[in-house]
Amino acid sequence: MRDEEHQHQVAVILWWAYVCKGYGLPGSALFAVPNGGARSKRTAGRLKAEGVRPGIPDLILPVARGIYRGLVVEMKSRVGRISPAQVEVLAWFESIGWRAVVCRSAEPAMGEIKAYLGARP
Repeated sequence: MRDEEHQHQVAVILWWAYVCKGYGLPGSALFAVPNGGARSKRTAGRLKAEGVRPGIPDLILPVARGIYRGLVVEMKSRVGRISPAQVEVLAWFESIGWRAVVCRSAEPAMGEIKAYLGARP
């Protein structure tokens, strides 16, 4: 993950740690799937054998709200491109009733999570 994407994703997770209880959810309700990044061929092979798959979104919130079964967020830098695998996986999530979004900084991602979860109690 590029440094800019990393910093924005870290900001979202830190923010979540402060607000999750207000939504009645544990901190672990929003989690990351470390699917990308540079690694050796051996490590890549081991992770693939363990189930790492291309295109999986960066953040997953498996909490049903309204018509949706959950929310997935793909974090991208301002100039980051969505890979064909990511397009396919995001479309698949949508086809099974999840909300799938791409956010280019922390603020839009936090806004999407707030809008998805609705008003805090």
